[in-house]
Amino acid sequence: MYYAIHIAAKNDANGNPRRAVLIYDAAGNHVGTVDEGYKGVSGAIAASGLIPEGATVRVLARIPTTPMFRRDCLREARAL
Repeated sequence: MYYAIHIAAKNDANGNPRRAVLIYDAAGNHVGTVDEGYKGVSGAIAASGLIPEGATVRVLARIPTTPMFRRDCLREARAL
């Protein structure tokens, strides 16, 4: 079982979405963060390759955030 938290900042000046998904395993360990883009939450998680095929992912919440926080989450995930 995996858990996801969907973070959403306002769209950029061109109307592009700025959303990301933080993924955690059942023990609470951070597995990764993926940019949602236009794929939607399920599509972003599936395309990320972070979750084994057939694993269950439960989205716990959608949290409004700032663009800076979203960017920082994505940067930290790349550093892992």
